[in-house]
Amino acid sequence: MVPERWIQPRSAEYQDDDRSAMRPFSIGPQDCPGRNFAWAEARLVLAYTLWNLDLELVSESQDWMTWQKVFMFWMKPPLRVRCTPAQTRVE
Repeated sequence: MVPERWIQPRSAEYQDDDRSAMRPFSIGPQDCPGRNFAWAEARLVLAYTLWNLDLELVSESQDWMTWQKVFMFWMKPPLRVRCTPAQTRVE
C-alpha cells in the first residue's frame, strides 16, 4: 500500500499510474462478498445523517455551482455545510 499515489499533487514516480484501475470491491465472480453489506451500511449512515441533522450551506459555499461553466470536467471546490441537530421530526 502506497498512499502517496492518491495524494495530489502526485510525485513523478506515480504520475503515470492508472487510478481507474482501483476496484475496492473487485469485479466478476471473485468480487467481495461484503460489497452489498458495505453499500447498505453507507446508505444507512447517509439516511441517519439526513434524518437527524439539519444541513445548511455556509456563506462561502452559497455560489458553489455558479462558477461551473463547462461540464466536461467536473471541478469541485470545497462544499462547506453546517450540521445542526434536527429541529423538527416527522413522526
